Amino acid sequence: MWATRRAHVLALVASVMGAAGCGEHPSSTYATYADAVAAGSVARGWIPVWVPVEAVNIREIHDLDTNEVCIRFELPNAARVALLEPMHKLPAEGIEVLPASCSLRPGWWFEGLIQQQPANDGALYADVFEAAGASTDAALLVAADSRGPSIYIWSR
Repeated sequence: MWATRRAHVLALVASVMGAAGCGEHPSSTYATYADAVAAGSVARGWIPVWVPVEAVNIREIHDLDTNEVCIRFELPNAARVALLEPMHKLPAEGIEVLPASCSLRPGWWFEGLIQQQPANDGALYADVFEAAGASTDAALLVAADSRGPSIYIWSR
């Protein structure tokens, strides 16, 4: 009986510890920027305040310990131009040395930038920019997909 009770306690502890570990990389999906604002993701700094209100199909994941954040959303062309215009575009040789992957590894993220891995079908062909962080002064990288409406933002 003691062995059975001990096994149940150990299983419960393992389950709680596993659930706690999953909570360190929370992720969210929002249909619109207004939905992200209403959920508090913008106020908490997980989604930058400078993301345009026209953003749709927003996905974000973040690390509670390191504050790393990875975001993907779609924008119509006019909003995309307005978003990227004030940002600093990185030169091609600067892109080659970037951490082009979200270390949190969400399934909706690209595998690498086309400039880094031209033979890789999972690579993203994009212009890459540098922008200020949301609630901190940390630099964020912004990749604008050259073949579609997607914008990617990740911690540098």
